[in-house]
Formats: sequence, structure tokens, C-alpha cells
Amino acid sequence: MLHAPLSFLESLLSDDCPYEDLTTEGLGIGRRIGRVIAAPKAEGIVAGIGIAAQLFELRGVRTKILAEDG
Repeated sequence: MLHAPLSFLESLLSDDCPYEDLTTEGLGIGRRIGRVIAAPKAEGIVAGIGIAAQLFELRGVRTKILAEDG
């Protein structure tokens, strides 16, 4: 699995959400347990799953990868 430098991952997060997540703050769900399920509608090739997992883990989220890139 590809591992990206921490500075690159932080820059992605900063570009995506430079301030606070207003939706999360507004709904008051910042401390609630959630689940993300990414499921394709059709067959395809998985790409970027390693970096996606690193981004989640950087923010304290446990990940479970069920497919491989490529």
C-alpha cells in the first residue's frame, strides 16, 4: 500500500476544510460514532484507497480496507 508524506496529507485536509466542518458543528455530531461505507454501483477498479485510509487514520478514525488498489 502506498504511504503518502504527512505534509501532503495535511495539505489535502487543509484544502478541503481550511476552517471547521460547519455541517458537523451545526448538527452537533462531532463526537458521535459514525460509519463510512463506500460501495460501487458497478464493477470497476479501486484507486486511492490507501491514501483515503491514511486521511481517515490521521484524524483518529479506524479503517478496514476490504479491497486493494488496482
